[in-house]
Amino acid sequence: MSRGRRSVGRAHGSFSLHTRVGKVLAEDRQNAFDPNARAVKLWDQVLLLCLLLEAFLLPYFLSFQREVVGVISTFFMLVVVCDFVFAVDLLAQAHMGYYSDGNLIRDKKRTIRRYVRSPQFAMDFIAIVPTQVLVIGYPELVTELLFLKLLLWSRLPHLVSSVDEFYAKHFVVLKLLKVLVSTVYLAHVLACVRYIFGEDQSRVDRWLPSSLSHGNSLLRDYLVSLFWSVGIMTGLFEGELPRHSSEFLFTILVSLCGFSMFTTLCATIFVISKCESGNAEAMSARINQLVHVLSFHHVPESQQTQAIEYLKRYYTDAESADRETAKILCPSIANDIQVELLKSTLAQISLFVGCNDQFIVAMTSLLELTAVPAQTTLFTEGDHGSAMYVVRSGVLAVIARSVTVLEMRKGTCFGELFVFSSMACTATVISTTYSILYKLSRFHCERVLEGYPDCASVIAVHVKDILRQLNISEDESGSNTSYNSISSRSNSRRAALRRASVTTGGIAGALARARGSSRGSSFLSSQRISISRKQSKKNSIGPLLQDILQSGTKPASNEHLSRENTTMSTDDLLSHTLTLKNENEPPPFEQRQGPKLKLVYRHHGLWRLVVLQRCIDFDSPARMWWLLLLFSNLCYCWIMVPVQVIFPLWQRPSWVTQSIDCISNIGLLLDLVLNLNLSFMIESDKVMDPKLSAYRYLRTGFRFDLLCALPYEYLSIEHYGPLRLPRLVRVFHLTRHLKELDHFIQLNSGRQLVLLTLMFFIMFHVVACIYFGISSIEGFDPNENEAWVCPTSLCLRRLNATHLENCNGVIFDENMNRSELGEIAAMEYFRSLYYAVGVLASPGKTVEPTSDFQLVAALILMLGGFLISGVVVDNVQKRFTASAFEQKQFFETSTRIQLFLRRQKAPLAIHHRVKSFLDYWWSSHRGAVIRELLADLPRSMRLELLRSICTPVLQTLALLQGVHPVRDKLEEVMVWKTLVLSCTDKERPCIAMVTTLLGCISCWKVKSAS
Repeated sequence: MSRGRRSVGRAHGSFSLHTRVGKVLAEDRQNAFDPNARAVKLWDQVLLLCLLLEAFLLPYFLSFQREVVGVISTFFMLVVVCDFVFAVDLLAQAHMGYYSDGNLIRDKKRTIRRYVRSPQFAMDFIAIVPTQVLVIGYPELVTELLFLKLLLWSRLPHLVSSVDEFYAKHFVVLKLLKVLVSTVYLAHVLACVRYIFGEDQSRVDRWLPSSLSHGNSLLRDYLVSLFWSVGIMTGLFEGELPRHSSEFLFTILVSLCGFSMFTTLCATIFVISKCESGNAEAMSARINQLVHVLSFHHVPESQQTQAIEYLKRYYTDAESADRETAKILCPSIANDIQVELLKSTLAQISLFVGCNDQFIVAMTSLLELTAVPAQTTLFTEGDHGSAMYVVRSGVLAVIARSVTVLEMRKGTCFGELFVFSSMACTATVISTTYSILYKLSRFHCERVLEGYPDCASVIAVHVKDILRQLNISEDESGSNTSYNSISSRSNSRRAALRRASVTTGGIAGALARARGSSRGSSFLSSQRISISRKQSKKNSIGPLLQDILQSGTKPASNEHLSRENTTMSTDDLLSHTLTLKNENEPPPFEQRQGPKLKLVYRHHGLWRLVVLQRCIDFDSPARMWWLLLLFSNLCYCWIMVPVQVIFPLWQRPSWVTQSIDCISNIGLLLDLVLNLNLSFMIESDKVMDPKLSAYRYLRTGFRFDLLCALPYEYLSIEHYGPLRLPRLVRVFHLTRHLKELDHFIQLNSGRQLVLLTLMFFIMFHVVACIYFGISSIEGFDPNENEAWVCPTSLCLRRLNATHLENCNGVIFDENMNRSELGEIAAMEYFRSLYYAVGVLASPGKTVEPTSDFQLVAALILMLGGFLISGVVVDNVQKRFTASAFEQKQFFETSTRIQLFLRRQKAPLAIHHRVKSFLDYWWSSHRGAVIRELLADLPRSMRLELLRSICTPVLQTLALLQGVHPVRDKLEEVMVWKTLVLSCTDKERPCIAMVTTLLGCISCWKVKSAS
């Protein structure tokens, strides 16, 4: 072969196999950094900190310390260290993987080639060039060349997005932190620019800071400039009137920057509140519309309450958020999440033992999340089940022959035997609480079995074995009524029953024993029917009720076994029975944990003093009044404790104050005892066991509450106020208590505004105490009118328990000079409160501080007031918006209709008819459609509500001739297909059978023209 031919033969096209294999091998190289690695994210945070540090130092160098550029100093060394970090980052970026067409490229050669050829490399390299070496020959250029470091700001969007991704769970804090850092940096830059204008040397331009008043300290100069910029931005400091056009322009620019930052802050807080509330406003408006519609149609109060309670749980519980989040995700991702959470639960069902993983995944992916209200019947004894269920939350009762033989909780699967066999339901299953279930219908099961014939045969063998064993169990229970015979025979077949369905076996076994007891045995009330805790924990999706307690103590008797170890194995479930020592003890189904449980325990020792005989129901009115007392106690502590710490006259309280404080302390200690006996909810199951409640509280919030409630102030009366400060930490319970109160007293928009006003007043009060404390630390100013701190006329110092002294050396006796001391104390408080209102609500202008400590305190208070103002604006607009949400939606709908009529140039008569229809629609249904409001309710509940609404129709229907044989079916069809119309049209043609619910219909005959 010639040389030319060899060269042609060696060339490979872009679509050749050799080229494609080479590309695949190149993409498989993993010698570069993974951009999604945790170490890379942490490195990005280090880069962001260095970038922010340089961003703060450069304006400071250019305005305050130009002479230190190029000289070894602390600040300059920080810049050098940051430059070294960015130099190291050059190598890191060269070896950083990247995405190309959705594929992660981690080939080191390709990453280096890509980074070196990109404009980012040039900017990064120029930004870290050591320009400080020019200080030897060209010192005047070094300061200007520092601006080259601003090229690093091109990395800022990437670094910020990396931090957002890393701290995605802390979205709220991160958003507020970014706004705060942006505001502080803008104020810092404006303060540096302000200092460049110079100082007032001739005392002519009072807009400039005076050099005589601030001395030569750079820290003082910087704090004064920063106070001026923050004061102008927040509107809390007016300053002197500018003298020159440049000063006017700069002041206007600072004011506009403050306005833009305030709008940014309000928008950020508004976004955060929207993200936290989600669809809460829309859901609340939907519930309000439903309440109005049901009341308008005279639906019975019991049905209204049941529907409203269901929708509140459906819209507000944690499962509702999960349900809405799953709708946002890609269907394949949501399906994968469901499979990962539930495949282990389905794999441990006895019928699926021996089935392959693909079958389990297929069955799990078809599970449908559904919610059922309390007292909903899922299975009826004698019917053929159409679906199997997995309990996610809630409690369901299994009832056989009017006896509750079993209760099912989270992780329990039931109904599987009825789906895979022709066996009728052996018991009735009713939800005792609001429950969230995973449902798998018989139709889907049959479709899956068609694709997995091997698994179908395995399941068929299991079903036959279970049915055979259950028939044997029923025959033996009918022929043997004594405990010994049943126990001995059941032990011989434990191995055969090990594969039985847990729930189905429990139902059938309990039913068999119930039949046996009805033939002559009375041991039903003494047996313990339960599922093993071990098996339940294996099948569980999440933590069980028993996981609240640790296994530190073992039960010493059968009584303790029933209360603490609420489950046994499957074999024992079908066979084992326990006799009780006390014949008067209630049956097992009354001792089982549930929403209607009433237990009485015999406590010993200390438990007898603190644990009651029955739990306090958190739904009781007594709990509401106690929460109101706790809220009042918290407000009292936040008002009195800061005063007792700061103001000298109140540092030694009178006997009246001590009496009230003692009552407050007793209330907190009593709250400890009541919390030990407070019922609680776990997985929609109300636990009324006082022992479980006590253990739960001791393991969660008892220590915190005990530390807050102990009366430390009696240890040292001289430090009475500071020792009462732990009472204030109970403010962390405020959110939880308000949520509990919302269950009793609906916190509508008006009440929330009142609550916001109260909290805002307490905030004013605390800031007033802080301000007076700063005055006491800094010393009172003799200038009565132009001082940031309080004047000397308000100065008081406590000498002992009965005497106080002012700054002039005058001594006051607390008993003899009570009126004078009261006037001074009132003036101290109201002067401080005036400043607090001014700095938080911005009604006036503050005075410029004179010391570093005063400047720092004033800056913190001004920035705090800036943030609080944004929070108040957001809360006020949110409350007013939420109070009229449905009205706003109706106005939007009516506006769209009116615009449509105008575009179509409809006649005036049409406008009047539409207007009357809209008015009636709002007055009757609040602009809602009944079927849309009832769409999220279960079918049975919807039928009952529609049946109540259509009562006049059904009463008329019952009078029709020949309707009685099919009356029930016809009623259901009419109720389900009936369309409730809000009609005011007097000329609407009849196109269907219409029955009047409200109003009247006139009928007339139109004569022919001929």
